[in-house]
Parts: sequence; C-alpha cells; structure tokens
Amino acid sequence: MDANGLAHVPIKWDKSKRRMGGCMKARNCHGVVTIEYITFSSVVLPVVTDEEAVDTVKHEIAHALAPFGDDHGLQWMGHAINLGCKPLPCCSEKFDARQIVQMGWKFVLECPSCKAAYGKNKLKTGRYSCPRCKSTIVIV
Repeated sequence: MDANGLAHVPIKWDKSKRRMGGCMKARNCHGVVTIEYITFSSVVLPVVTDEEAVDTVKHEIAHALAPFGDDHGLQWMGHAINLGCKPLPCCSEKFDARQIVQMGWKFVLECPSCKAAYGKNKLKTGRYSCPRCKSTIVIV
C-alpha cells in the first residue's frame, strides 16, 4: 500500500459473511474526502484461495484510489486494471457448500441448475429461488 500512497490508511478486520472487504471513505462538511480505513473479513478471506485474497486486497486499494462515490465505475475499473486485479465486484465470486459451512452459516442452500451455494442463518417458510438463474434452490 506504500507504493500507492496509502501507508497512512488503517487496516481493520471484521466478521462479515457477505463480503470479503470494504473501503470506508468519508466527506466532511467542507467537501474534503478522507479514507477512514480498509476492512477485510476474517470469516470469508480464510476460506478463499490465495489468489482470490490477493485480488480482494487489490480491489480495495483500487477503491481507495478511486474518487469518492465512484463505487465500481470507470475510474475504479482503471485503478483495478492497473493494480492487476479483476475489474469486477467481488460479490460475483461463487462459494461452494464447504466454504459456506466454514464461514459459519447455519444453513446451506444450493442451486441444482447452476451449482451456486448460499448461506442462511434463518430459514423462512416457502421456496427460495437462485438469484443467478432463478431456479428453485434446495437445502443441503
């Protein structure tokens, strides 16, 4: 991070199960944007490959370098490409049932069509459909 001028940015760890990392920025009343911190999930990162973990770190550095509010826009994509990571939102990653269990979800749901797996801590009555392909998903 020193090479990108971000040595001053604190790194934090959280227990998120829904994302691998995050970059928190704030704008004060004078319009000055500061990078508050970069955070990584101590739950998700240990169950992904080393390549995915490195890609996540680069992804969050790209957010820190991109302008406030750019999210996954063109300027963020440019920084992501320059840093050598995939210019895609990380939530596009698929997890398998084993990884979902390792993350601590109580229930694992799997789509029989596209094989995507999802974690849930509470189950509601009724059927669940896959957000990717809209097929009915089942509890594993």
